[in-house]
Amino acid sequence: MESAVYARRLAKSFRGRKALENVDLVVENGELACLYGPPEAGKSTLLRILAGEVRPSGGEARILGKDPFRSRSSLLRKVGFLPAHPVFYDWMRINGCLAFLARAGGLGGSRLAGRIGEVLERVGLNEERARVGDLTEEGRCRLGLAQALLLGPPLLLLDNPLASCAGESRSRLETLLLSLRKEGTVLFSSNTLGPLEEQCDSLAVLDRGKLLLQEKLGSLRQRFQEPALVLDLSDCPAAFLAALQAEPWLEEAIPQDGLLRLRVRDLEQATLSLPPLIGSHRLALRRLSVDKQPLAALLARAGKGSVTHA
Repeated sequence: MESAVYARRLAKSFRGRKALENVDLVVENGELACLYGPPEAGKSTLLRILAGEVRPSGGEARILGKDPFRSRSSLLRKVGFLPAHPVFYDWMRINGCLAFLARAGGLGGSRLAGRIGEVLERVGLNEERARVGDLTEEGRCRLGLAQALLLGPPLLLLDNPLASCAGESRSRLETLLLSLRKEGTVLFSSNTLGPLEEQCDSLAVLDRGKLLLQEKLGSLRQRFQEPALVLDLSDCPAAFLAALQAEPWLEEAIPQDGLLRLRVRDLEQATLSLPPLIGSHRLALRRLSVDKQPLAALLARAGKGSVTHA
């Protein structure tokens, strides 16, 4: 089966300025993939090429096995695209706007009203008769996401879908985006590394038009995760800390917020040695877990952390 998204040596220039340079990208079917990088990295340009809105200057792109620019009309119902700044007719009402877009995509009849209500509920837009022009920036982004979902496409291309959201509102949208991977393939861009990005299947890092890295998150963690354990103990006396320091597998012990974080040289040996050591000091172990480092730390260890400057 062909990949949902495929790009080979993709390039784009605007008036002599290189926006993309020899980008290779693959997103497999069913993945939730993040395209991460600072503003002006080329993320929007790449997504617009993949959505068929912009013709590349060089290289090759395939969406669901087809050239997105040449096959844009045939891909209309198969690809949902949310641009960075979605544009609508401000005088339209929300439900009328979605009905207009749905009919343009070939959806009509008895299913139309039910489908509009369904996607508006999913994205958290309940004022379906409000005018588009009255929406906040976040509301317009939610409407854009509803439009991308409207035809139930197997592939979603979302340009910074969480940029205008914060707090509980952001958390609800993150939950929605995580649920979409059960329905198809999602490629979204982001300027930050947060809870959603931490749960993706794969990560691509773009900076100044060049792809610095693309890797499955499991592989990235396996290669660059620093061996570390977190202990929640009933107490942490000096005698126990001194005994820990004598263990050959220990790199560093860091008490932090009532927990004890251990950087270790040998994770397997540490997990075998800790229970008897804790028991010999008559301490209760409430929790022992492997410390899962944030993506930013992994990218720094991979030598790709410089993109976080922006």
